[in-house]
Amino acid sequence: VDEFYSCTLCQSFAPNHVCVVSPERLGLCGAYNWLDCKASYSINPTGPNQPIGLGKLIDPNLGYWEGTLDYAKVGSHGVIQDVSMYSIMENPMTACGCFECIVMYIPEVEGVMIVSREDTGMTPMGMKFSTLAGMAGGGVQTPGVMGVGKFYLISPKFISADGGFKRVVWMSKNLKDSMAAEFEVVVQREGIPNLLDRIADSSNVTTVEELVTWVKEKDHPVLDMGPMVAESAQIEEDVIAQAEAVVEKAAAAKEEKPAPKMETPAKPEPAPAPEAKPAPVSRPPSPVASAPGSIEARVDRLERSVKTLIGSLVGALAELGDVDMSQVVIPAAPVASVPSAPAPEAPVSRPPSPVIADAEWLPEDTSTKVAKEKWSGSVRQVVLGATAAEGGTRTKTITVGGETAMPFMDFEGTIPYTPVVGIEIKDRRPDDWSELLMNEWGDAMNDPGDWAKAAEAAGADVILLNLSLTDADGQANTAEKAVAAVKKVLAATGLPLVVFGPGQAEIDNALLVPIADATKGERLLLGLCEDKNYRTIVASAMANGHLVNARTAMDVNLAKQLNILINDMGLPLDRIIMDPTTGALGYGFEYGYSVMERLRLAALQGDSMTQMPMLVTPGEECWKTKESKVGKDVPAEWGDWLERGITWETLTAVMLIESGADIVALRHPESVRRTHQAIKDLMNVEG
Repeated sequence: VDEFYSCTLCQSFAPNHVCVVSPERLGLCGAYNWLDCKASYSINPTGPNQPIGLGKLIDPNLGYWEGTLDYAKVGSHGVIQDVSMYSIMENPMTACGCFECIVMYIPEVEGVMIVSREDTGMTPMGMKFSTLAGMAGGGVQTPGVMGVGKFYLISPKFISADGGFKRVVWMSKNLKDSMAAEFEVVVQREGIPNLLDRIADSSNVTTVEELVTWVKEKDHPVLDMGPMVAESAQIEEDVIAQAEAVVEKAAAAKEEKPAPKMETPAKPEPAPAPEAKPAPVSRPPSPVASAPGSIEARVDRLERSVKTLIGSLVGALAELGDVDMSQVVIPAAPVASVPSAPAPEAPVSRPPSPVIADAEWLPEDTSTKVAKEKWSGSVRQVVLGATAAEGGTRTKTITVGGETAMPFMDFEGTIPYTPVVGIEIKDRRPDDWSELLMNEWGDAMNDPGDWAKAAEAAGADVILLNLSLTDADGQANTAEKAVAAVKKVLAATGLPLVVFGPGQAEIDNALLVPIADATKGERLLLGLCEDKNYRTIVASAMANGHLVNARTAMDVNLAKQLNILINDMGLPLDRIIMDPTTGALGYGFEYGYSVMERLRLAALQGDSMTQMPMLVTPGEECWKTKESKVGKDVPAEWGDWLERGITWETLTAVMLIESGADIVALRHPESVRRTHQAIKDLMNVEG
């Protein structure tokens, strides 16, 4: 074809996103292919799908055309300069956030993993889809991370510049199962009939260490493919050829000039342009030659080509007599400089910044009117826990929801209840928590009852008990052990209780159903209630008077759809808490914030299926980041390890509350204290 199509449907919330749809690459949302865009343009010539004339093919490997490169600049408002159609490593296409899958480079195995939007579990890179979405979405161009439509995975042009489908080493199990027939066609095309069996999935590999072992055991093709670097077409020869053509043309033109009628003195050659004398500097060591095929080598090659072209053009113009060489300075080839180590600076002692008291936005006697939104909807009120009079054993209950305005905008409506801060605990001493948390909780971690008591003393409003997949000996957790842990917590504290399974649908069902039966009337909040297992958990919650935590990937429509499915089973809407998931600050947080804000706006605008309170778990997300888990061999600029971890968790929690979260679950007691204080400040509560 001679043209691709643009799609700007998602630029309302990702203004700099560039979506280019070709016959072999459908839109990343999966909703628009090339024919859809062509039909859309024929119906609405001024609509969101516009033709992109391809023009000259610049690089067939990477998928660069003059037309697509020009559109990248225009469509992104100058933010994105180049977009490759066929590479994830060099100038990958941007994404808005509607992508069906995320493809991510895994350097340890020189391959990629593919994470489905429906997969809420952990990936080998230590990040869930929700965290990865923040790296791939928002119109940001991140080499090595790319959002795609799932049917692009079976295209012959799928990351073809980087090695194609043979680079896939891991994918979400639900994706592998649902597209097994399509993938079978792909592996036959690649000439490796058993390739699908060599690709790990979320049921057998969950860490990068396991993935490295898997790739070796299965003799995956990536072992023979070398580093994952997109190879561009060799354009140096083309550039030099252009320069030589200019010189030849200049020489021919000179020969065609008529001979002079009289001899004239030979024109003296112009003196070379004087060079500016640089300030004396110490000469850096000679740079080491870059490896062939590396980014540095390709940049160096292009720079040399451009310099050759400039020199040839200037020389040709001089031959024609159209330029005075004494006025021209040809740029020299760049010299790689080795910066000298800066002299150590003495630490600067800075006094703490004073805390400035809140002030009124406008003076009392102002005539300026504050613009106020008028909302037609409200968030439903949901009660967690049940006292003895209500059929349970809790000494207090917690009510969340009821807002008729956006968070803390009390001048536009009512905020009847303060956001709730919970503390996450486990049914046994965890194996993978940060050393800082282990030191903070100490021996209390050895018993869920003791841990719950300590959490209540630390200021928790609710307790979130997260069940483990295995016991301390590595044996699979059982219903009996899970029920015993829940009963210990209920006996140790009178706070409302949230109980989450390990996060695997079948195991969650096996553990949560007996817990629901054993705690009838306690009005527990049970999770994780997902699209894969909601029927079982909802039925158990209905039979025993409990609530459900409806968890989805970061997506407004998915959250709403799950609420509808749960309600269709007969569970009242005031017994549903939404869990749209989130990422930590710097790890997909922005996209999660946006989704939660949009859910709350939809609720206030009257959408009944988004009017549930929201719960998120920033503690889990923040304490698995490298900034919080690692304290050794890190840059000094990172500062104190403990303060860094606490601040990371606190900032994430407070901002999520500002986006609409009614319940946040944290891990460190100091983060709980600071978050409580921030809430009081935002609610204008004394103390």
